[in-house]
Amino acid sequence: MGLIPNFDYDIFISYAHKDNTTVAEEKEGWVRRFYIDLKDKLIRSTGRSDIAIWWDDKILDGNTYFDQTIKKGLDNTAIIICLHSPSYIQSEWCEKELNHFSQQAENDGFGIMVGDNSRVIHVLLYNMDREDWPSAFAGRTGLPFFDAPEEELEGDPLSTASDEFQTQMKNLRNAILKLIKGFKKLEAAQPAPVAIQSTSDTSDKVT
Repeated sequence: MGLIPNFDYDIFISYAHKDNTTVAEEKEGWVRRFYIDLKDKLIRSTGRSDIAIWWDDKILDGNTYFDQTIKKGLDNTAIIICLHSPSYIQSEWCEKELNHFSQQAENDGFGIMVGDNSRVIHVLLYNMDREDWPSAFAGRTGLPFFDAPEEELEGDPLSTASDEFQTQMKNLRNAILKLIKGFKKLEAAQPAPVAIQSTSDTSDKVT
């Protein structure tokens, strides 16, 4: 159980394992550094250490079935962060994660939108042509985590040691905090359960 009521996981990070590469100046994979930095920022911003983030570091191939554990995790997750890249688009596994979460969110009583904010957070690791984006990202600009100017395609993911990476991580954290606040408002707005008096209670009977 994390920060958001009714969910086991606050966040599910969906990504292609090819993007979790280690560059020369860093000792850990890019996605792992992303996860560590995000969790640290959320802990500091909320004062809570029980933020629950799912990210799977198993190497999966095309012959692997869509894990029931992954499905269960998605079924009990409030927010999904999609690390969008050419490898993400080519990954059948990532497509299944995104589609499964979207369908689940539409039917879990909260919907895919919480106020004006989508529960699908679109993080762009490369500046890709919009025509290549999955339909789930249509109408959203996404958070740019790439080093290419907006008018140029491709580029590379931002170095996790760069100031630009930290700026975008703060923007991502703020987007998540808005969603957390929205979930809590929805929870508070739900009517309190009505206490039902037992029919066997005879304390008010006159004898």
